[in-house]
Amino acid sequence: MQPSFLRATLTSIIGATAIVAGSPRAFAQGADTCASAEALKGYGTFAVTNVGATTDGLADTLCNFFSNQQVFNDVWFVWTAPESSVVDVTTCALATWDSKIAIYHEECMSAAIACNDDACALQTRVRFATEGGVSYLIRVGSYATNQFGTGSFSIQPMAFEADITDKTTGNRYVAISGLSFNAAEALGVALGGHLTSIGDSTEQEFVHSNFGNLAGVDRRIWIGFTDFGNEGVFSWTDGTSAKYTNWNAGEPNNYGGVEHYAEMLGSNGAWNDLQESGGTYAHLAVIEIAGGGGGSNCLGDLNGDTIIDAPDLAILLSSWGLPGAPGDLNGDTIIDAADLAMLLSLWGNCPE
Repeated sequence: MQPSFLRATLTSIIGATAIVAGSPRAFAQGADTCASAEALKGYGTFAVTNVGATTDGLADTLCNFFSNQQVFNDVWFVWTAPESSVVDVTTCALATWDSKIAIYHEECMSAAIACNDDACALQTRVRFATEGGVSYLIRVGSYATNQFGTGSFSIQPMAFEADITDKTTGNRYVAISGLSFNAAEALGVALGGHLTSIGDSTEQEFVHSNFGNLAGVDRRIWIGFTDFGNEGVFSWTDGTSAKYTNWNAGEPNNYGGVEHYAEMLGSNGAWNDLQESGGTYAHLAVIEIAGGGGGSNCLGDLNGDTIIDAPDLAILLSSWGLPGAPGDLNGDTIIDAADLAMLLSLWGNCPE
């Protein structure tokens, strides 16, 4: 693409985005009681205020953070999922008070199905699996009784750092960072898969070559191999036979008696055992969905049409500044100039 045409395309899309952003829009604010929850539709960013709100909901063990099980000064929304997916509901970079969010099925005073307090400083990100057409209650409040504020929260489909299909097997591999081993495995199950299993050297090479240096970053990759509960006997979380391994020299060694979970090193593809949290290392979880289809083998191809062009740019710009939204190409949890620069550098047809 010629630079002049690219600039014209970018200017056109930014102009269109600005018109949309400047248009009047009625935002929800939230209802003080669960019974009168404010209805929301679709993905997007929605205004919220809990100034003057009372505490309507019950304490819940799933909301137990820092010995506090309650969501104080809560306001309520009811949101209908447009599709079966995994979504993020977050106040990260969108609110200033110490927020707390809980998710419920549509029945008031039921048990929470997801809850979070401090995911990003004092702000919140809740991730949960949805079923298309089903309604969920979203409860936005505060950690403490004396905290109130006005801001926004977003509801977005979870953004994968990569979504790649192995054309020889039809299996789909999606990647996301920032999760512990068990959280990553639970997410895999919610998506209809598991942390990836490695059946042979061919699959080992596929996973390592596609994810080991994703976006130019040396990765440490969670794979679904664990000996938790049966020390020394590793097995795959998806139940496949453990007929292939690629341990690094001297591994697994269960250092400190707490290393029960396998990672693949991006540097050389060898495996190492590690504690469940990943310790001080950031991990990329690679989830395998058998026969999952979908996805593109091309970083930056946000709409999956095998070319990086204006529609992908439009998707990225529409998510600008939002945490965990589509277009987070470098995996730093926010859409900004670094992602834009990366997309423009990848512009054109995806490699075969």
